Amino acid sequence: MNLSLTLNRYFRRSGLLCRIRFGVRIPNRVIPSLWDQTTPLLRDSLKTHIQPNIRVLEMGTGQSALLLCWLAGAYPQHGLTLLGAEINPHFAENARIVAASNLAPVEIIESDLFSRIDGQFNIIFMNPPYVPKDHPAAPKEGTAPLDTTWDGGTEGTDVIDDFLGAAHEYLTNDGLVLLGVNRFYVPSEETEKLIAANGYTVRQTVEKPGNQSVVYVLGFAGK
Repeated sequence: MNLSLTLNRYFRRSGLLCRIRFGVRIPNRVIPSLWDQTTPLLRDSLKTHIQPNIRVLEMGTGQSALLLCWLAGAYPQHGLTLLGAEINPHFAENARIVAASNLAPVEIIESDLFSRIDGQFNIIFMNPPYVPKDHPAAPKEGTAPLDTTWDGGTEGTDVIDDFLGAAHEYLTNDGLVLLGVNRFYVPSEETEKLIAANGYTVRQTVEKPGNQSVVYVLGFAGK
């Protein structure tokens, strides 16, 4: 493996770096999820749209619930209701440990997308698995339980499509979906086709020079 890529992944799994960049403490017994280029862009998007007393859902919160714990620490007076959904039971338990260690009022639910989610939310955000199975940079197949963190199906869009197809049912009338995608794996035109096909409008895109990821801030046309 390329040395630069190896070092990059090492530092993005560093508990110390999570503390420095996100203000979230990762207990030694928990290996932090591999945060990627999309994570800081989602954080920037959340900063713009967070308001007091709203309900926020992260779909696929991983084993550190990093952005939910960051929200709890960054906006302690906002009265936020923070919920994370995670399909992997081991990841979900680790996320609970991280939240408790940070005294973060974050609820974690084991759920396959929205299968166990109730109610409506002002913000639903996701950094989905979007790596095509046959992509040269894809991890070796069968690395379960980690497959759920990267495997986006043949084109990298399976989970994105399923997520968008259901998310609008859980949005408040003025609610927003924040969808992060790395264009190295899924071209913008493919993501934008799915966005339109599922009835959303793009309110804003969040990008940074040198970062191949983009966050789409979406409203639902029927809301």
